[in-house]
Order: sequence, then C-alpha cells, then structure tokens
Amino acid sequence: MIKHILLLILFMYFGTLFSQDSIEYKKYDFEKLGIGMSPSAVMNIFPALQFSVDARMMERVNFTGELGYIFNGSYSNSWTQGIRVKSGFQYLISRRHTSGTTMGLLLLYRYSKENHEYKDYHSDAGYYELKEYKRNRQLYGMMLSLGTMSQYTEKIIFEFGGAIGLGHLEIRDDDGLSRSTGWFGYNGTGEFSIPLFSININFRYMINR
Repeated sequence: MIKHILLLILFMYFGTLFSQDSIEYKKYDFEKLGIGMSPSAVMNIFPALQFSVDARMMERVNFTGELGYIFNGSYSNSWTQGIRVKSGFQYLISRRHTSGTTMGLLLLYRYSKENHEYKDYHSDAGYYELKEYKRNRQLYGMMLSLGTMSQYTEKIIFEFGGAIGLGHLEIRDDDGLSRSTGWFGYNGTGEFSIPLFSININFRYMINR
C-alpha cells in the first residue's frame, strides 16, 4: 500500500516538472497564504493526520507550520495517541518558472501516550496475570530542511523535501518502573539525545497568491 502511494506521489512530482513549460505563470514565489495536508506523516513510525498552514513573510521568506494527530505507533502492542507540531521558516534559495528550491530551519515537538500489555508470571501460584502500563513520550528537536516546491495547478502547490537534525527524547512509564532501552536504545525509560531525519511530502491550496 505504502509503495503504491509513493509511486503515485513520485509520478505526480515528475509530472509537474514536465508540465511547467505549458503553464503560463510568473516567476515562482511563496503564496501569501496556503493550507495543506502532508501525506508523508502517515508513513511515519508515529503515523498522523497532519495539516499545514503557510504564510509569506517577505518575498523569499515563508512561515510554515504543521499540526498532526497521531493515531498509531510502532512501539505499542495496544494503542497510541498523541500530537505532532512542526513550525519554522523557509528561505527561497533559487526559483524558476513554476518551481523553487528552499532551505529552512524547523522546530519539532511530539507528544504521545501509548498502552503496553504484558504477562506477569506468578511462580508461586503457577499462572500468568495480564498487566498494562502507559508510556509517555516527549520529543523536542531542531532540523535543517531542504526541498523543492512546484506549482502543480493554478492553485495547488506540491512540496517534496527532507530534513535532518537533533532531538531530545524523554520516555516515562506511569508505574514508575525503569525499563531497558530496547530497540536502537530509544525504547526504554529515560532521556536520550537522538538524531532526527524526516521526509516531507505536502500538497497545499493557495488561498491567496
């Protein structure tokens, strides 16, 4: 399913590149105001329905913000819920007829609560008891981004890019127990400094050009 979504997005992206010469627009710049959706957020290890808002601050400077509702996670064996907030500024480092290349600085915040179930063995009585605990995760981070933006139609902008950075991750369990770090060292209780990497795919509608 994810492979098909990625192929469709790449097809649309390259379609914008080949169709630019047939559309008569002025030289690309940021829209004054736009709202959109980021399908790449669904393919995250914390998948979310994520929406965006963009506003031009100056000719080559854009404010971008995203808010997502996390509805699942890769670590829990029961359920995961949370929010993800990403905001920052982009600078248009080059622009062509209907597309441009951007570089930006982004701040990231993610909060999630997940439920874990496990079997506790009582050796004296010889049976298993099903128990659960809730885990809270908070991530603060900063990333540098690089991407391209293409005018797909008169009102639709397609953005594709990536970002790298550093983050601070805090993991706490509500039963107060300390658990091992587990997968890649970031799945136990405690505080960690971690590298950040993300792919961004965004479609947005220009409310005001």
